[in-house]
Amino acid sequence: DEFRELANELGAALEGLQSSEESLFEEAPKSPEEMSFEEVFEEFKKGVEKKVGEEDFATHYNLGIAYKEMELLDEAIGEFQLAARSPQYFVECCSMLGICFRQKGLLELAEKWYRKGLTAQGFPEEVMTGIKYDLADTLEEMGNGEEAGVLFREVYASDASYRDIRSRIKRYSAR
Repeated sequence: DEFRELANELGAALEGLQSSEESLFEEAPKSPEEMSFEEVFEEFKKGVEKKVGEEDFATHYNLGIAYKEMELLDEAIGEFQLAARSPQYFVECCSMLGICFRQKGLLELAEKWYRKGLTAQGFPEEVMTGIKYDLADTLEEMGNGEEAGVLFREVYASDASYRDIRSRIKRYSAR
C-alpha cells in the first residue's frame, strides 16, 4: 500500500513528463519486491534527477507538493528551493518552505522564507495576506508577540474574515 500511494502521488506530480518508453527508475540490481521502501525511493529520485532539468520549475514545485503531502519534508524543501528560482513560483515556494521548516521545528528558517516572500512584487493581495498571517503566527510561536500583533492587524485590515484573524485581534487587543 505504501508503494502504491507513493507511486500515485509521484505519478500525479510528474504527469506528462515521461513517455511510455521512459522510466524514472534506474536499472536496479533487485526487483522492486526485493527492495525496501527507502531503496525504491532512492532509485526513483535518481531517475527524476536524470529526467527533470533544474529549470523545470513546475515539475520541481509539483514534486515538492507531493513530497510534503507524504511528509518527506527534506525532499520537499529541496524541490521548493529549486522551484523558488522561478519568479512565477517564488512566492508560493516561500510559503511552502515556511510551512515545511515550521513542521520541522526550524522557526527561524520559516521566518526567513516568509519574509522573502513578502519582498516579492506583483502578487495578489490575498497571497501576501496568507504569508503575512503565517509569518505572524510563526513570530508568535517564537515569542515575538509585538511584531506578530502588528502583522495580525495588517491582515485584519486587508481581510477581516481571514482564517481566525478576529480571535487573534481580540487576543492582542486585550493585551
